[in-house]
Amino acid sequence: MTWVMGAIQIPLARTLFSIGGYLSSCSIFLGYSVSQSSLLVAGWGISGFIAAFVGAFLGDRLSRNSRENREVLRARLRVMTFAEVMMAIAIVLIVTVGRDSFYSPMGAAVVNGFLMMFPTNYWALPGNVFLIAKVSGGAFGMGLISNFADAIGPLVTSSLITDIG
Repeated sequence: MTWVMGAIQIPLARTLFSIGGYLSSCSIFLGYSVSQSSLLVAGWGISGFIAAFVGAFLGDRLSRNSRENREVLRARLRVMTFAEVMMAIAIVLIVTVGRDSFYSPMGAAVVNGFLMMFPTNYWALPGNVFLIAKVSGGAFGMGLISNFADAIGPLVTSSLITDIG
C-alpha cells in the first residue's frame, strides 16, 4: 500500500513543483509581458489555495458515511483523480491555446491550481489505509516515494530543455 500510495502522487509532485516555477518563463516564451506573467502565477496560486479547501471539503463529504477504510479510500481517490484530470487538461490547454489570448493561459493556470485538491485528500488517507501501529511508517514511506519525483524532476526537465528548447 505504501508503494501504491507513494506512486500515485508522483505526477502531482512533479507538476506541483514545476508548474509554478515554469509558468512565468513559459508565459514570457508565449509572448506575454512580465506583469501578465506575474498575474498568471498569482492566479495559479490563489486558485490552488481555494482548491485545497474545496478538495478537503469534498473528500470529507464523500467519505463521511463510509463504514470501511476501502470506501474512504475510494471516496478520496475520486477527488484526487478529478484533481489529476484537471491538472492534465490545464497542461494541454497551456500548450495548445496558450498563444490565443492572455485569458487562455490564465484559465489554464486557474484550472491547474485545482491540483491542490489532491494533497488534502492524499494526506488524510494514512490513518485509514494503515493499521494504527503503522500509520507513521506508512506516511513516511508515502512521502519518501512521492517526493522521488523532486529528485529526478530537475534532471528530466533540464534534458527536455536541452533536447526541445
